[in-house]
Amino acid sequence: MTKVKTKLLVVCIVVGCLVAASLAYAEPYFKIETAEDWQSALVTGAVEAMTQSQWDKYMAQLQDPNNETEGEPYPSTQFMPPELYVYDGGGGAGDPEDPGLVMAWGDDTLPAGQYASAWMFDYGVDPDLSNSTITLTVFPPQFDQNGNQINAVSFGIQDINGNIRSWHWNVPVPIPWNIPTTITINTAIAGVAAANPVANGYMNNPAFDITKAQFFIVDENAQWVGGTAPIPPPGQFVSRPWNLWADLIVHPNPTDPGLVAGINIDVHQDIQADVNDFHIEGRIESGLPVGAPNGGNWSSPPVLLSHIDDIFPNFSYTIVPDLSDPAENWYIFKADWWTDVTIPYCTVMHLGLEFEVTCHNIIIDLVGWWTYNGQPIGTGVNGGFVPIPGFNVQDNIPGLPADTQFMRLQNGNLNGEQEPGEIQTEIVQMDLVGLSPIELRELLGPNSFAELRVGGLQEDLPWIAVENQNGPISRSNPQNFAVDSFFDVFFDITMDDIHPSETIVLKPGDFLIARQLLRFINNSGQTEQRWVWEIHEAHEAESDLGDAPDSTNSFGAAAAMTAYPWGVMANFPTVYQAGSPPHGPLHLAPLTVAHLGQAVTREQEADILFDQDPTNNILPLLNQPDRDLADDGVLGLPLQMPHCKQTRFKYVVNVIDPTVDLYVNVWFDFDRDGDWDDIVNCDDGTMVPVWAVHD
Repeated sequence: MTKVKTKLLVVCIVVGCLVAASLAYAEPYFKIETAEDWQSALVTGAVEAMTQSQWDKYMAQLQDPNNETEGEPYPSTQFMPPELYVYDGGGGAGDPEDPGLVMAWGDDTLPAGQYASAWMFDYGVDPDLSNSTITLTVFPPQFDQNGNQINAVSFGIQDINGNIRSWHWNVPVPIPWNIPTTITINTAIAGVAAANPVANGYMNNPAFDITKAQFFIVDENAQWVGGTAPIPPPGQFVSRPWNLWADLIVHPNPTDPGLVAGINIDVHQDIQADVNDFHIEGRIESGLPVGAPNGGNWSSPPVLLSHIDDIFPNFSYTIVPDLSDPAENWYIFKADWWTDVTIPYCTVMHLGLEFEVTCHNIIIDLVGWWTYNGQPIGTGVNGGFVPIPGFNVQDNIPGLPADTQFMRLQNGNLNGEQEPGEIQTEIVQMDLVGLSPIELRELLGPNSFAELRVGGLQEDLPWIAVENQNGPISRSNPQNFAVDSFFDVFFDITMDDIHPSETIVLKPGDFLIARQLLRFINNSGQTEQRWVWEIHEAHEAESDLGDAPDSTNSFGAAAAMTAYPWGVMANFPTVYQAGSPPHGPLHLAPLTVAHLGQAVTREQEADILFDQDPTNNILPLLNQPDRDLADDGVLGLPLQMPHCKQTRFKYVVNVIDPTVDLYVNVWFDFDRDGDWDDIVNCDDGTMVPVWAVHD
């Protein structure tokens, strides 16, 4: 007999509200860093040479037109079985410093051509890599100036069923020759942008299951014209290509939601010379500093979420730790847009960078300049530079009231000296607006960042003008933005001279959007005005919601959900904001006093926005409820419930503060009509409410 599930809701209610503190990365699942680590992996068989048959299956998936691809196809090549050995490290100038795994392939009879080889690593730890970061370092050599060189490197993940997801990078751009380059892959993201540096190509078998990862596949593609090549250890030479990999680490992504921080700029080609590239760089803070729990060690790097390229067909970027930072949580990022044709004088472009950072929403000391074939132009009034303000938003300020918030705009690195890129500027209009995540989606659509532009949906936002001591900032009342200076805009108008004309309060998880119209002398000596936009996310609340099916969800009537297989409409209140009332239960402080079950996974909303699992609790468009992986505190499911008779069941409560009195409430959909608001009549006349356990 088929068992029919009765919808059950158990709610443990506690009082309180807590703004979340962000955490750094947890300890790695595993790591291979030392020569001893690599030797052990070789001896135990965790690292093994790929065979010809394994390579053929790998290539078959890379070349299958039915698989998902992005970017360039993997280059055609011929496979050669590899020789693997461990290098102890410590090389001199031009040689690898770190220990690692050397792979060489071919022999002294190898004719000129394109050759590849590969090794595999039997992962052997938790196979669920759905929300992890893989880090590894590659040292691809250029053997000589005759064309003996590594052309491409790749990294793939194979699941237990043999299905593969892979990325590959060209050498020497973005992976340079003869330099150790760290590659990171965020498995929570698909496509070329999951990798840093951004991959040149990506392939995914639709049947690939990231929760059942078994092997890592690492390969190199070399061009060989003949001769000999120096090989680790230094002083050795072989007549075949080789490569070296080091520091293979897998660790979980931060369990707290990242914060969005992004900047969009209008750029005018203001140089009467040949230009075809634009470069921007700066510093960005992410993670907690040294001294804070799990802080320091550059353990929470920023993630580039999206970029806006306008007319540029090519884009690349890097994010590396700022090793001069004593707090060990600042990073240097660089981004380049380029094209093969010159950009006409006076062309207007729109470029953008959107990041996810941990704990902070701050980007400072931004500079941008025009280049030609990657080389700075260095001409014009500003030496080819354009003004880009850095910014810093604070929404949790020690020593000030909880709702005190401000935005800092910065023109330079504040070292007291004018440097290239620090350009005398005036702000002739500045506006702010605070939006909830729901409002952001409703007003700017699903790709909100791209709407921060002239002609975009941002023009219809309910902007609030910023004032200085003389009134609203305007062309006739500009705000001076001197070289190597900053000024703060306090959202509470009682805090400082520069403030919005109305008080703005950002609730946890809200977004601040700002725009400034800059006035300055451009590279051609002309007075110019152009727009800059910033978006900054406030810290999240530590909320927890349910996962029952709800037809009053964020997607409207088109996404009505059913409660049971025979099509009963689901009217269980789960989603808190959209379609409300009725409001679903929202726990604002689930880790303060107590919670049901062994764990809590936090989310902003039941069906949209951030979710720690990371899947939303319910997926209305797919009619899929019950997606929260940590909300089931009831034991012994499915429950045995005799009709109209008393019964018992067990549930788990995790008590955090035993000094607080706790009450449990339980609802059953006894009559299976898709809601929790009925009273059931038993044969003996007993009236049984679906609110079966009341405090």
